[in-house]
Amino acid sequence: MRLTTDVRSLQDRIHDFFESMPLSGISQAEELAWPSLDVAETPETLQITAELPGVKAEDVEINISGDRLIIRGESKSEPKDDKKTWHRRERRWGQFYRSVVLPQAVEKEAVDAVHCDGVLTVVLPKMKTAESHRIKVRES
Repeated sequence: MRLTTDVRSLQDRIHDFFESMPLSGISQAEELAWPSLDVAETPETLQITAELPGVKAEDVEINISGDRLIIRGESKSEPKDDKKTWHRRERRWGQFYRSVVLPQAVEKEAVDAVHCDGVLTVVLPKMKTAESHRIKVRES
């Protein structure tokens, strides 16, 4: 179990390193990362959308750890068929892992995730910031 944690930590550090090196507007890590993600913000929520064609909802796990949203899972390949001769195989399969730094705190208990037609949409309500209240200082 410790080795798995160390590998994930190393993967996070490598991912962060490549994130800092832009390549034609997108980082090399983003170019190679799978699944592809979109991160958007509305006044009330953060919305993360991931392309997961062929992946079943039960094969996806979503966690929030600190300020990161973590999406991991597995895309299973089709059963091996010895009667087929492959000329090209471009579809990806296997385990995947994406980690996204959230730009602000979210209401973790109110996060909603929906998987529909190969697209995962995660809606994270922003944490309400406490409104400031001025306190009058009185003489004693």
